[in-house]
Amino acid sequence: MPVEVIFGLGILLLLALLVNAALLYRSTVRAVTTHRSGQRSKLLASTAILLLLALILLITQAGLATSKQRMQNQAVDTLAAVTDTMEAALVSWLDGWKFRATSVTGFPRFKQLTADLLKVPPNAIALKQSAPLQTLRDMFQRVRDSYGDMGFFIISPNRINIGSMRDDNLGQINIIDHYHSYLLARAFNGETVLIPPMQTDVALPTKSGELSHNVATMFIASPIRDDSGEVIAVLTLRIDPIGEFRSLTVSGQFGSSGESYFVSDDGRMLSPSRFEPSLQAMGLLAEDTSSVLNVTLNNPGRDLHDAPLQPSERDSLPLSFSAAQIAAQSTGSHSEGYMDYRGIQVLGAWRWVDELGFGVVTEIDRNEVLEGYLELRNIISVIIVCILLLCLMMALLIFWIGREVTLKLQQANAQLEHNVAERTSDLKDRENMLWTLYEYSPVAYASLNSDGGFIKHNAAFAELLGYDRHEFERLTWNNLLPPTQVEATDTAFDHLAAGDEIKDKDVILLRHDNTKVTVSLSVKPTENRDELNLSALDLSAREQVLQQLSASEYQFRTLTENLQGAIFRYEIHNNNLANANAVYISPRWQDITGFPAEDYLGSQPKRKLSELIITEDQHIIPQALFISQKERKPTDVTIRLHRRGDANDMRIVSISASFNFDEQGIATLFDGTMFDITEQQQLQLKQQESDARIRNILETVPDGIIVINQQGIVETFSPAAERMFGYAASEVEGQNVSMLMPADIAIQHDNILANYYPGKPSSVVNNEREVTGKTKADEEFPMSLMVGKSTRNGQLSFTGIVRDITKRKQAEDKLKESEDRLDAASSGAGLGVWDYYPTQNIVMVNQHFAHMLGYSAKELLVSNEKWSSIKGGHQGLQQVTHPDDRSINDEHLAELKRDPSAPYQSEIRLKQKDGQYRWFLNVGQVSRKDSRGYPVRFSGVFLNIQKQKELQAETSKAKEIADLERQRAEEANQAKSDFLANMSHEIRTPMNAIIGMSHLALQTELSHKQRNYIEKVHRSSEALLGIINDILDFSKIEAGKLDIELIPFRLEDVLDGLANLVGLKAEEKELELLFDIEPDLPTALIGDPLRLGQILTNLGNNAVKFTESGEIVISVNSSKLSDDSTTLSFAIRDTGIGMTDAQQAKLFQPFTQADSSTNRKYGGTGLGLAICRKLTELMGGEISLQSKPDVGSTFSFTLTFQRQQVELAPTRAGEDAVAKLNILVVDDNASAREILCSQLSRFGCQVDAVNSGQLAIEALQQQSYQLVLMDWRMPAIDGVETVRRIQNSTLIEPQPKIIMITAYGREELSAAAHGIEFHGLLTKPLTPSSLLDALMLAMGHQVADISRHQQRQGLSLDAIDRLRGANVLVVEDNEVNQELIEELLTQQQIKVSLANHGEHALELLNETSFDGILMDCQMPVMDGYTTTTLIRQNPEWKSLPILALTANAMAGDREKAIKAGMNDHIPKPIDVQEMFTTMARWITPATPIQRQPETTETAGADAEAMPIPEIAGVNIQEGLAHTQGNHSLYLRLLSRFATSQAEMPTRYRDAWQQNNQEAAVREAHTLKGLAGSIGASQLAEQATLLEAAALAGDVAEELAQEVESQLEPLIAALRALNSDSAEQTTGSAEAAPIDKELAEKILNRLAELVSNYDADAGDYLAENKTVLQGNTLQPLINKLSNAIDEYEFETAQAVVEQMKQVIISP
Repeated sequence: MPVEVIFGLGILLLLALLVNAALLYRSTVRAVTTHRSGQRSKLLASTAILLLLALILLITQAGLATSKQRMQNQAVDTLAAVTDTMEAALVSWLDGWKFRATSVTGFPRFKQLTADLLKVPPNAIALKQSAPLQTLRDMFQRVRDSYGDMGFFIISPNRINIGSMRDDNLGQINIIDHYHSYLLARAFNGETVLIPPMQTDVALPTKSGELSHNVATMFIASPIRDDSGEVIAVLTLRIDPIGEFRSLTVSGQFGSSGESYFVSDDGRMLSPSRFEPSLQAMGLLAEDTSSVLNVTLNNPGRDLHDAPLQPSERDSLPLSFSAAQIAAQSTGSHSEGYMDYRGIQVLGAWRWVDELGFGVVTEIDRNEVLEGYLELRNIISVIIVCILLLCLMMALLIFWIGREVTLKLQQANAQLEHNVAERTSDLKDRENMLWTLYEYSPVAYASLNSDGGFIKHNAAFAELLGYDRHEFERLTWNNLLPPTQVEATDTAFDHLAAGDEIKDKDVILLRHDNTKVTVSLSVKPTENRDELNLSALDLSAREQVLQQLSASEYQFRTLTENLQGAIFRYEIHNNNLANANAVYISPRWQDITGFPAEDYLGSQPKRKLSELIITEDQHIIPQALFISQKERKPTDVTIRLHRRGDANDMRIVSISASFNFDEQGIATLFDGTMFDITEQQQLQLKQQESDARIRNILETVPDGIIVINQQGIVETFSPAAERMFGYAASEVEGQNVSMLMPADIAIQHDNILANYYPGKPSSVVNNEREVTGKTKADEEFPMSLMVGKSTRNGQLSFTGIVRDITKRKQAEDKLKESEDRLDAASSGAGLGVWDYYPTQNIVMVNQHFAHMLGYSAKELLVSNEKWSSIKGGHQGLQQVTHPDDRSINDEHLAELKRDPSAPYQSEIRLKQKDGQYRWFLNVGQVSRKDSRGYPVRFSGVFLNIQKQKELQAETSKAKEIADLERQRAEEANQAKSDFLANMSHEIRTPMNAIIGMSHLALQTELSHKQRNYIEKVHRSSEALLGIINDILDFSKIEAGKLDIELIPFRLEDVLDGLANLVGLKAEEKELELLFDIEPDLPTALIGDPLRLGQILTNLGNNAVKFTESGEIVISVNSSKLSDDSTTLSFAIRDTGIGMTDAQQAKLFQPFTQADSSTNRKYGGTGLGLAICRKLTELMGGEISLQSKPDVGSTFSFTLTFQRQQVELAPTRAGEDAVAKLNILVVDDNASAREILCSQLSRFGCQVDAVNSGQLAIEALQQQSYQLVLMDWRMPAIDGVETVRRIQNSTLIEPQPKIIMITAYGREELSAAAHGIEFHGLLTKPLTPSSLLDALMLAMGHQVADISRHQQRQGLSLDAIDRLRGANVLVVEDNEVNQELIEELLTQQQIKVSLANHGEHALELLNETSFDGILMDCQMPVMDGYTTTTLIRQNPEWKSLPILALTANAMAGDREKAIKAGMNDHIPKPIDVQEMFTTMARWITPATPIQRQPETTETAGADAEAMPIPEIAGVNIQEGLAHTQGNHSLYLRLLSRFATSQAEMPTRYRDAWQQNNQEAAVREAHTLKGLAGSIGASQLAEQATLLEAAALAGDVAEELAQEVESQLEPLIAALRALNSDSAEQTTGSAEAAPIDKELAEKILNRLAELVSNYDADAGDYLAENKTVLQGNTLQPLINKLSNAIDEYEFETAQAVVEQMKQVIISP
């Protein structure tokens, strides 16, 4: 029952109860006075009880209904709040994903990769193999941890997948275009949008972990723009709706049944349901599926817990109430309850979110909401029953008491009546006496009987009413009353009869003349209630005053009540505002403050206004009142207060007040008004915001906006219009808009405006037109104009949006010109241009197409225009096409429909008018696509190629002849290559003997001369082998017989070999060789390390050869990386002579150099670069060159290697130990600094770098560093001197540890660094492992990992240990090779038996048991292949290891050996370590033996070979410590000291004579360092004192003499030592002074030998070295010896000439 009905019934029951109570009262009184039993009273009492109970029930029902409604409303409010919160969370979640997507699409590298990907043909094969896609996949793989496990699509404008983490959907139409094409279109229009959940295109895991396509997925789609801002593609990121939405909706689960979920516009659930476990039992959800997209929110019409839904019912059920509202895209709530998808009555709230494209619903079971209501209802029901029982008991008790009271009253009444009768007579007598007094009283008196008749009255009463006294005999009281008061008077008389009195009641009476008079009436019944005595006082005068007062009061009250604000008056006591109190406040006060006005009245009010005012505004009112009182002026203030003290309900209030002053000028009152202006302020703020938005729009919109009124006066002129017309807004606003128009248009404009009225048809309003505008500079320009009308304040106004279309018009003009030119060009070039519209079967061509076929336009085309369609459309074109070629057109068009980017080019024959066919080239492409990406127009050209076809036929025969000649040439070239390749065995066999035997000879005791000869033989044979290898390698490459190996290797090993081979040559030329290796580069690879090293060595040696100064940087980077492979980019950059473009064009060709001068100056075969290019190509890479003359060259190549799945043992460790080290790098070479800093940063170090020693000192004084990496040779202050100053400085604390770095030799640096302490020494180029080892040693850490060289050496030694004791058969026909192999094996305790050929080997096998066989492949009598085949036929020798020995390194030799039955292959010339390693892999000794310990004789060979005698003033052990015990190095240092420091005192004094203090300091400093290096400590101390004096500007001659006195005997002793050493070396008996004549003869002979490039020059120099030795010639002798040893005979010639000049000079 509605609450309103209950309320109405309650009022009726209350009235009935009141009436019943009145009747009960009267009945009871009458029963008592008449002494009746009161049956009527009992009935009325029972009725009253029933009415009271009914009223209580109604009130209870109303309360329960109100409570229920309030609970439901509160629940719905909560649901709405949760829904709003959920919507906000969704929007925030969406913003986060948008940010992720736009962060990716805004990344420049990503945009470039996408642009590159768009260039790839959009088919799966091409896309899968494209490099941009692989890079994009790697990029997304790296951000998986940040963004979560996800996939992605890159979608081309034709909706094709061109990028994805998977291969199977590449080249296909994207799934989003199928489900939500309009959203994808929005993304291509530049929006970042959410793609709501849909069925997945890829199998995803279900709840049980199994893969299924019945799983939902969704995406965030973001446009990818190019640099111009155009959308070129769309990126979509795959999002898991189950996981993402579950994390959002879980916050919307409250109570036991409250849930929030997302709903699509077709009523499907988009988020996981809270009740998923029970939905399967209800028939709503299949097993192991999520509710996302699998539950349709229907109204089942019943509780599905009781009766599950049947499959046949699903399609016929309507949507639930909330789902239907979401489907209608509405927002709302429902507080009465409706049935949800489970069949449960729920309350709900829902929101449709346009931005997301789906709705949010929050619901809770209605029973859960009403649990409190039901509990309250039960409690109240119990209470009502108790009340009913209580009322019934009370009624029975009252009835019993009433009966007893009635009996007692009847007895008392009888006694009372007797007493009353006795006194009545007395009273009448006394009444007569009293009435006599009343008769003459001025007050009107009268007595009435019970019927209202007059018993008596006095004269004043008759005069008051204007009647004669006798007339009252016929009058009754009712005759004196107006008709409207008769009934009320009867009621009043009933009360009087009951004993009540009336005092001073205002009553209107009718006078005799029928006028009204108001009297104050008092009535009192007599004791027996049979008469009424009354008195009346005329109130006419008072009534008039009261009426006036009442009217005035009414006006004031209505004024104050209708006034929007409150009126107040405060009374001021003692002229003190603090003592003021409110005496009047109007009711509106409560509307503003929230509290009744009465709370603020009086001297001690309940509340004060100041309690509500916010803290910041507390001072405003006192300050304003003080000023107003002082200046006697009204005041107006605005304050903020919290209504009802609620901080969330702040109101803005305006108060106006003024003071009232008395005659003495004292303020007694202040009155005022208070208005709530909160809404006004908010409206003003909104208006300001609206104005700001409008201003912002006007300022930012690119189109001009102009607003005019109907008179044409400009009211608004936007900034864009200012820029467009050149006027400022102030110049235009208020002026007629015609000033912006050309004169001819401006004249008509006002008339057009004046004649316009709303509803009149207009070609201007709401239409876009092209018009002409005029700028301030009086220049006209074309513009687009759109006019709209609006009405403001009843006035018509027009808003014009103008756009400058000058550029568009220019573009249109250019387009027309272009079309004209195209038509002219196509005619001139003989092109038939065509457009084909497949959906309309229309083929449009130009007229020249008809002319090409010999037709006129009318004969072939529909019209005679320049551009017309062919008659019959596509079929018409097919009719003129050769029947064999018609399918070609159809196939190409079909291919273009499938793949719009596919190339379209074909050669077809078209029929001429004369019936002949001519060949035409038909080229076309897709020129227009519809919104779905399907082609709707193809465009192309026909080109007459008949002449080309005829020429092609003529040249075909010539080509056949040329092919035949080329084939013959290739066969001849192949024969040459085969010959050279097969010669490898014959060439390498003697080379193997020469290299091997010289290697063995160098390990024996030799004289100096013998060792010199054999070393040169060894080096020359290796050099010759390099040349032969180049020739043979090139031949094998040309013959196709060079195979590329795939074996595990480490890149560091290749680089170490490169450093050893190239580094020494770079050091000799004082070049810096640097390695720039990318951090984290994968180095455990599978490939051909030999060929890689060959390429790098060739390129590195070339760089050294052609570089005279500067640096060589070898860099390695990874350009592509995957789990299985990596592509490495190598670059060798030098600062050499460089090359011109013409020279570069000649490179990479065999037997060719840049030019002939290069060959003459630098030498070489010209094969190195050709081999590098061929090897690079064989390994799947490519090589390139960049070079500039006098700047340098950079050779680059890329190779792809497989990665080792289980990497080799790590070659370095301990990066954690050096992480976070604070390191200073000092190097003047920028490249070296950059590379070194990069490597240190990769270790986790904190690195700073400077380029000079002075800057290093300054940096260390400002900041503390743990370690300094110091380059040696730098300008100004070298590294050694810098370290010395650092370690001597008191401003650098704590002292850092020092690691020295040099590119010029460890020995020289060790000698120069005497007297300083350093903690490591590194030589360039640095590798990461060597750098890390040096860091760890310097910081006191143990280097746990062994070097790669030690690893290889260890592997070789281990292999030898495992072979010791083996019995090996060597089958070799060459005696030299037999001797070499036997010596190598027997040295390692391996027993050797020799066989000269295969038959001999078989005989030995039958006689002796062997552990393995080394088998030469090419031998007389029986070769190795046949021998091996026969051996394998014997079951006893099936498992006998056989290793091939062959000098033929052709590709396929190893495979041939393996096929013959051999186990492995050892190439010649023999690599000893590789030979032992390969043998140990297969051969196991039957009786192994242990290694014999090394003898002390061998270990001490160096010490015994070079004994050093005692030298006065020199501590030899200290000097050897500086050379790490290297005797030969120490002797060289002593020799150099004697040579360089003999003239030191002279140079020191000469420097002072020339006033060159710096040179003098340098001389002393140099002597100090060198003396310390050789162990001459005392001399070093004196040199230190001399240096200090020189720094102070003191010549210090005494110190100089002391230094000279110590230096002279030391120089003499060292010269004697050198002489002894020379005697030991050359066999001379004693040293002699230089014989200039003999020396000149020797030098002439040397000049002759080196000019003829004769290697005997070295021997001749060694034989005659003692004759030439001297202080001045010694450095030149050493330089000459090095030049001859390296066959640099041109350099040797120059040195010989220098030596001649020294000898000749006096």
